[in-house]
Amino acid sequence: MLAVKDDHFGKYRLNIKKTKVGIVLDASCNGWINVFENFLNSNNRRIHWVVKTNNLNSTTRILSQLQLRMDSNVLLINNNSTGFNLYEVYNTGFKRNGIFVVRDVGFWNSSLFTREQSRYNLKGAILNCVSVITEHLKNETYMHFLEASRHDRTDTLHKLKFYTVIRYLQEMYNFSVKVQRTNSWGYSYNGSFDGLIGALQRQEAEFGCSPVLFKINRAEVVDYVVPTWQTKHTFLFRQPKYQASYCSVYTRPLDVAVWRCMFGVLLIAGFTLYLILKIQSANIFLNGRDISLSLIWLFICSAVCQQGMPVYKNAVSARIIMFVTFMFSMMIYQFYNANVLSSLLNEQYNYIRSLNDLLQSDLKAGVEDMLFNKDYFKRTTDRVTLDLYKAKIATDNYYNFFDAEYGMALVKRGGFAFHVDTSAAYAVMRRTFSEREICEVGEVQLFPPQYVGAVAVKGSQYREYIAVGVSKLLETGLMNRIKLNWESRKPPCVKQRYSKIMAVNIREFSMALLFLVCGFIVSLFILVLEIFFKIIKRPPNVGTTYLTKRMKVNSVKRVHKRPLRKITFLN
Repeated sequence: MLAVKDDHFGKYRLNIKKTKVGIVLDASCNGWINVFENFLNSNNRRIHWVVKTNNLNSTTRILSQLQLRMDSNVLLINNNSTGFNLYEVYNTGFKRNGIFVVRDVGFWNSSLFTREQSRYNLKGAILNCVSVITEHLKNETYMHFLEASRHDRTDTLHKLKFYTVIRYLQEMYNFSVKVQRTNSWGYSYNGSFDGLIGALQRQEAEFGCSPVLFKINRAEVVDYVVPTWQTKHTFLFRQPKYQASYCSVYTRPLDVAVWRCMFGVLLIAGFTLYLILKIQSANIFLNGRDISLSLIWLFICSAVCQQGMPVYKNAVSARIIMFVTFMFSMMIYQFYNANVLSSLLNEQYNYIRSLNDLLQSDLKAGVEDMLFNKDYFKRTTDRVTLDLYKAKIATDNYYNFFDAEYGMALVKRGGFAFHVDTSAAYAVMRRTFSEREICEVGEVQLFPPQYVGAVAVKGSQYREYIAVGVSKLLETGLMNRIKLNWESRKPPCVKQRYSKIMAVNIREFSMALLFLVCGFIVSLFILVLEIFFKIIKRPPNVGTTYLTKRMKVNSVKRVHKRPLRKITFLN
C-alpha cells in the first residue's frame, strides 16, 4: 500500500486495464473528490474504492452528484464508537431516472461481519434500447407491433421473441425500456456502423432489443452478452423429377452390362435359328419358304415386344429356340416394364442434395429481401455460392430478392428455390401448401445454422444483468417455451396410400412419340425410294408394248361381246 498526497497523485500512472486496483481515500482531505472524479469513468469494474469518512451524510450527498454506475465498486467506511460501519453506494441509472442507493453491507470491529450483496433491483430505471423492425407497418405503431401477443407474425432472426425476453427481464430487475426503432442490424460503412450496432457504438442506447448474428467486426465496437437461439436459413423448393436426359427413363431400368448381355443373348438366338433354317433349306420341309435375315430380325423384335411371328415350326430344333427366346424376353419384359412404371409413378427421387446440385438444376432461385442475406453474398468467397448468385439470383435481367410471402408462393408454384428464414417459411407452408406439396419440399443449406446473441454497449454496466437473466430463462426452460410459442415448426409430411396421383408428363412420353414419328418418316422415305428405283429399272418400250397388248385384249373382248346374228337356212 502506498500513501500519496493529493498534489502528488497525478504523477502516478495506474495500470488498470489488465489488473484490478484498489484506491483508499480519506474524505477528510480536501482533494479526495478530485481523485475520485479523475478515475471514476476510466474502468469502473477494475477499480475498487474505499472511502473513509466521519460524516456519512455529507459524503453520500457529494457522491450522489457524481456519475456512479450500477457496477461501481465504492465502499464507505464510517467510524463510530464501537467500530466501523460498511456501506456500498451505486446509482441504478444516472440520467436514466435511476436512484442513488446507499446500502448497509456490514460491520467491522475486531471481526468482519458482512451481509449478502444484492443489486438486482434497478429501482425503475428507464433504459434505452434499439429494436430492428423491417416490416412495413400499417395502421399500428412499432410499439404496438412489438407488444401485441400475436404469434402469426413473421419473426425473422427472433426479434419479436427476444422482445418477449426483455419483458421478462423488466419484471426480474424492475426497470423499463424506451425503445428506438431501426431497420438494420448494423453493417459497416467506412469504419462506422448503421442500425442497431451503430446506435450502440454511439452510445445512444444501452443494449439491443433484438439479437444479432455474431461477427468479428461487430465484436470490436459492442459487447456480445449471451447467445439466445439458433437461426436457420435454407433454400426451400419442390423437388422436381429426375431429368438427366429424355431417354434416361427407358435406359435407367437396366445397367449397361445387362443391356449388353440381353442383346448378346438375342443375337445368339437369332443367329442359331438362322443356321437351323439354312441347314434345313435343302429339305422338302422348307421348300419355298422365307429364311432371310430380315425374317429373323422380325422374329427377334416380335419376341421382345411380346408378339407372335409366323415362322416355320415343324422343325423341333427351331421350336426349342423360339420357346427359349420367348421365355427369356417375357422375363426381361416383366422386370423392365415394372421398373419403368415405378420410376414414373412412385415417389420422386430427391436428387438435389447440395448447393452444387441446385446450381446445375433447371430451378430458378431467389433470396429473402433481408440485409444480412445481401451482406453475406457481398462478403462470401465460396465459388459455388458466387456462381449461384450470378447465374440465378442477380443477373443482368432480374434481381430475385422477394419477401417471404411472395417467395414461398413461387415455391408452391414449382420450379423455384427460395432462400428464407425457416421460421417465416414454415408458417406460410402450413397455411397455404397442400399435403402433397409439403411432402415434395426439399431443403439445401447455403450456410449452417448460426446463433444470434444479445448485445450491449462496450463495457455496459447492465451487461451482467442481461447475461444472468437470459441464463436463468434458459435454465428454467422459458427460452425454449418462448421459441415454441412464436416459431412455426415444419409441417409434417402425411403420406397416405392413394393420397396423391402421380402424372407422367410429356418429357417422359416424348421419346415414344419421337420413335413413332421417326418410323413413319423412314417408312415413307423408303416407299418413295422403292417407287423411284422401280421407275428407273423399267425398260423404255415397256409402256408402248403394254398399251398395244392392252388394245388387242380390249378389241378381242369387244368381238366376243358382240351378239351373234341368227342365220336362217331356206329349203
